[in-house]
Amino acid sequence: MRQWIISITTAILAIGNSMAMDPAQDARFTDPRGTDHTFTFQAPDTLAEWEARAELLRLHILAVNGLWPPPEPCPLNAKVFDTITHDDYTVSKVCFESHPGYYVTGNLYQPRNGEGPFPAILNPHGHWGAGRFTDVEDGSIQARCIQFARMGAIAFAYDMSGYSDSQHFPHRFSCPEWELWGIHPMALQLNNAMRAIDFLQDLPQVDPERIGCTGASGGGTQTFIATAVDPRIKVAAPVNMVSGIMQGGCICENAPYLRLDTNNIEIGALAAPRPLLLVSATGDWTRNTLQNEGPMIHAVYDRLYAQPDRLRFVQFDAPHNYNQSSREAVYAWFAHWLIGEPALETSIPELPYQVDPTEQIRIFPEQGPIPSDLTPERLLAQWKTACQAQQSALWPDSEAALADFRRIYQTAFRRVLGVETISPDAVVIERVLSRSVDGVSLHLGWNGCVLPALWRKGSSQAQPEQVLVLVHPDGIAGIDSVPIADHVAVLAFDPFLIGAHRPPEGADRKRDQGMFGAFHPTDDSCRIQDVLIALAAARQLAPKAEIHLHGTGAGGAWALFARGVVEPGEVSAAQIDFAGFALNSDQDWIDRMNIPAVRRLGGIQTAIGLAGPEPLQIHGAYVNFPKQPVLRLYAGFNRRDRLTIE
Repeated sequence: MRQWIISITTAILAIGNSMAMDPAQDARFTDPRGTDHTFTFQAPDTLAEWEARAELLRLHILAVNGLWPPPEPCPLNAKVFDTITHDDYTVSKVCFESHPGYYVTGNLYQPRNGEGPFPAILNPHGHWGAGRFTDVEDGSIQARCIQFARMGAIAFAYDMSGYSDSQHFPHRFSCPEWELWGIHPMALQLNNAMRAIDFLQDLPQVDPERIGCTGASGGGTQTFIATAVDPRIKVAAPVNMVSGIMQGGCICENAPYLRLDTNNIEIGALAAPRPLLLVSATGDWTRNTLQNEGPMIHAVYDRLYAQPDRLRFVQFDAPHNYNQSSREAVYAWFAHWLIGEPALETSIPELPYQVDPTEQIRIFPEQGPIPSDLTPERLLAQWKTACQAQQSALWPDSEAALADFRRIYQTAFRRVLGVETISPDAVVIERVLSRSVDGVSLHLGWNGCVLPALWRKGSSQAQPEQVLVLVHPDGIAGIDSVPIADHVAVLAFDPFLIGAHRPPEGADRKRDQGMFGAFHPTDDSCRIQDVLIALAAARQLAPKAEIHLHGTGAGGAWALFARGVVEPGEVSAAQIDFAGFALNSDQDWIDRMNIPAVRRLGGIQTAIGLAGPEPLQIHGAYVNFPKQPVLRLYAGFNRRDRLTIE
């Protein structure tokens, strides 16, 4: 992605022997990024550039969290009950379904004074052991909810997954099968936050245009992530979390692929131009906010939107917290920007408060079973069915439907795969050996990636009329099995970690450190990117030739996915041999094509659909290959003759 070490902008074909590029120095072997890496953010030059980038990042966050295309929301079946009445506010128990049978649980704090509709504030909590019931010196969820209600706002405090009353899933879990379908802790919690907004907006006493959100630590991450993607949040205050030196220490803050080419500073800036308060502390990873993160985000508010007053960043001399001083700064921010107080104060004093006993405000006070027979396995089965039904409803069989399908899926598919399309002149092509009977050995370079490659032509000395890009699980070694006709050239290459594409001794992708999967693509994503590099190189080597793509074995899936993300017509024809890939087996996907959320977005079927009715031969397809939808696609364009499935 764009943060890899080498940025290549000029394409050359080096003649003679040169070792300027070395596959062992491929930047992907040594990319150091992780949750404790130091990140920066520089606002682009123009508002148009920023808004295009912001739109892409919002789509990216939703897609890697399994929330694109937007899932059909289930009925909330919300219940507000067992209200406790105090002098100036009430506390009620709440539960509603964010997925069928999956309950979001929490408490609703409402003002008793004033006339509605009232603004409403989401209050996700962080990793305090008592969750939403926390009431200690360094942080009190109940204190701020009581204060918000007294100020004239409705406050909703709800459980993180695995905390207090939310026991469908443990808080920390990781399952490759679920991740294929976009299910992981951050995905569940982001969906819960968005459904919590649905819940609040459905309440007649809530002004649906005045929704805010605040939380600290892990709740701070939930705050700025939800604010980034959901424009219904009008005011936000993430506390002790937006940082350039720590991106989140829990798996619930690190969705797979979340930060391939971004970081929490840039994600935090997605709130702009909505009012944003950054609260930081001297004793944690937000200690540099006044000098670094705050001014970086300020450039977006000031230089691009000309609304510098909508951003404030403050710091308190304290350890990691959401203590009274931090809360009082937040009260002032929400009083002005959400509740409507004309003056913007630095802080508003917190009134004395008394929390209700935990057993009186728990949804299930005896820690009994949630009133649902939902299990993780059943939720996954429901989710698979819903995803497949959604894709079926959107499947194209006409020009208009194909345009819609590409609009919905194409960019999201690229982001989930963790790849970028490449122009031919962006690839550096370097000859490393003179011509031999085997062809010309090359190195292909792009954006820090360096691939060993072999260019072999048929007997004709003329420019080839057709270039066959060979994608083989054995890399260049597989070229021997491919006959080469006159006027045809073959470009073979060693994909990531295959053949001569190996790291130097001692180098290692530290997959078990620093929430690796949030910052780095899987090996299979890297190999799809390598196919895209080879396709661009082929176009540079033979600008007038037809490009044909031939993938076999594991390379068949890499090739088909690459074909799906390039623009229509860039690949003239494709021949794909799946060699028995069981396309309905999650375990086969894990073994052969392990990319988080790839099945959520339709996998092989979406890759075929995005390319439209271009010439395609499929071999080695199991009975679970999506034959009927693919036939319908080609028949809808009267192009059935372009498709072979056997």
